[in-house]
Amino acid sequence: MAELWRIVAVLQGSKVKDQPTMDLTAADLIEHYSSTSTDPSYTVPYFKHTAADQALVIDEPMLLDHLHHTVKGSDGNPAWFLQLTAATYAVV
Repeated sequence: MAELWRIVAVLQGSKVKDQPTMDLTAADLIEHYSSTSTDPSYTVPYFKHTAADQALVIDEPMLLDHLHHTVKGSDGNPAWFLQLTAATYAVV
């Protein structure tokens, strides 16, 4: 890495003592940074395993309006969130 910065200093016109000049191209810099910023063991994540296969249908949306303030849904959502989004889950 230190050698790369010495070469950059040369390209910028800074005087570097006792350093041989090297030909450095934009492709060399691109290759260097792409190799250091790429994770070769990266794998694309799968879809969430917690997602339901079928949509949750609530026949009586009024039930969500009367939840106790400390209750949580099966996915951990608090009561205020369930009440706020009740219309989305309900089939009228």
